[in-house]
Amino acid sequence: MRTLVSSFILIFLIGCSGNSHLFDKNTNVITGNSSSSPGTTVPYGDACRHSEASNFIAGVMTANPGPCNFEACPLADYVEYSKHEEYSHYTSLHGGNIVGNSTLCKTLKEYGQGCCHQDAIDYIGPSCSQPGPCTFEVCDKSEYQEFFNGDHAFFQAYVAQHGGQVLGNQSLCKTPLGGCTLNSPYVTNYDPSATSENGSCSFRGCNENTYSNYDQNFLNVYNNYINSLGGKPHTGTVVTTCAGTAGCTSPAASNYNPNVSTDDGTCNIECCGLENHEFYDPFCQQGIDAYKDNLTIFGVTSSGTLKNDKNCGNKFGCYFHKPGYVTNVQPGAQGCALCAEDGSCNVQCCGDSTATNFDPQCDSVISEYLGVLSAKGITPSGNHNNRFNCNYPVNGCNFNNGFVTNYGANQKEDGSCDIPCCSKEGFQNYSPSCKSAINEYNQILLALSLPASGNISGDQNCGAPLGCANSNASNYQAGSVESGICNISCCATPGTSNYDPTCQGKIDSYKATLQSMGIPVKGALVNNFNCGALLGCTNSGALNYNPAAGQDDGSCIIKCCSDSNKSDSFLVAN
Repeated sequence: MRTLVSSFILIFLIGCSGNSHLFDKNTNVITGNSSSSPGTTVPYGDACRHSEASNFIAGVMTANPGPCNFEACPLADYVEYSKHEEYSHYTSLHGGNIVGNSTLCKTLKEYGQGCCHQDAIDYIGPSCSQPGPCTFEVCDKSEYQEFFNGDHAFFQAYVAQHGGQVLGNQSLCKTPLGGCTLNSPYVTNYDPSATSENGSCSFRGCNENTYSNYDQNFLNVYNNYINSLGGKPHTGTVVTTCAGTAGCTSPAASNYNPNVSTDDGTCNIECCGLENHEFYDPFCQQGIDAYKDNLTIFGVTSSGTLKNDKNCGNKFGCYFHKPGYVTNVQPGAQGCALCAEDGSCNVQCCGDSTATNFDPQCDSVISEYLGVLSAKGITPSGNHNNRFNCNYPVNGCNFNNGFVTNYGANQKEDGSCDIPCCSKEGFQNYSPSCKSAINEYNQILLALSLPASGNISGDQNCGAPLGCANSNASNYQAGSVESGICNISCCATPGTSNYDPTCQGKIDSYKATLQSMGIPVKGALVNNFNCGALLGCTNSGALNYNPAAGQDDGSCIIKCCSDSNKSDSFLVAN
């Protein structure tokens, strides 16, 4: 229900789940009035009218739209960014703000051609599907390190392929090149090879006129240098060497002087930096090292006393001296005046009477150590084990030689030894001593009247049989291991009836194989075997008759007319 009060003042009464909102003309606010919920008050004319805003009030109608608060996807590469643009239009007219929320970015836009290089200033985003022109910015000043970082060539290559431009941007030039070019006795890092000044000169001298070695010229040189930089930062150091009030500046030293400003290396730092000692200070060594580093920076030599083993008190550790029982006793345990037991001794022995190495003193030694600790009020922290390395009777294989794989009995032999060796000659893993080892073990079992229950057959792990593994040999054995016994016989003589052009290659290849395996040649390697008759012309009337040929090869050339001057004179093959 809406009632018009005047042309400037409106009162709205709108029902919404039992709630109503009224305009109060005296206060210029809209007030929610409901019996079931507190009222909502909004300044008249400033109420948010956009239903997607977080501060939108349903049912409120005001004369003018007011500020709204929105959440939107802030990334232009996403479809949902359109809401950001919509909200920006509203807030530009009526006020409010937009909070970016990347979780609202769901769908990447599908771009066509554009700038696909993420280092470009006009990069269109990860959804770029077709590389296009890009605009890059680089440091264009050769006196800066960034000028030489490779970006120029890298970006120019992209532009050459896809179009675009590379622009100079002096703000990208951060690191000046060069070095300290000031050659002065007050400068400690003059670089004669530097071609330009980069503000890195470090100075050493006294610039305070209250000291006896004050040097006005040092101050003049320093000030002139700073002025020459023209506002560029000075990155070097200034070390003052003013004398007259120097002393020890380290608070950790026993001769620390808070009234001096310059350290002359005379500090005496004595503390305990040794672990496991009564007065161990974990910061002792750190303090000494820091002081040394500080002196090095300022070029000062230490003349004081720097000790990390001063007043350490007792050294804690295991000092129960029982050879054969205590495994971690500290060196020099006997007669050590500053050694303090801390309960960390490991007292270990075999106190089990059923073990073969039972030590009847074991339990009493452990009890003695625990008694010492109890008397001193020390809590034990070591290992006190009276079953340490106990060996118990074991029946089994106690025949020990190089072939037995299950040796380990310390009591009776039971015939279970496994001797997995090969006593078969002509096999890959044949061992001449295998049979003697098996025979020796059988004699032991015979003497003990025990049957053999282990594996002692002598045919274990024999591998493949030895033989000729070359398929070109006449005695080739498939599946055998090469032993050098191959017989390769063929004819390598050209011009014979049985000439084999691959003959010599087969023989040479086999020899090379044996050499690489360290195996001598034991077989017959013959390269003139069964060559047959010499091939040639056997016709005595032919021009190329070969009396040594034993088999005609059809190559004879015969003259058919005795007068070679006649036109019908010719030569004919056989």
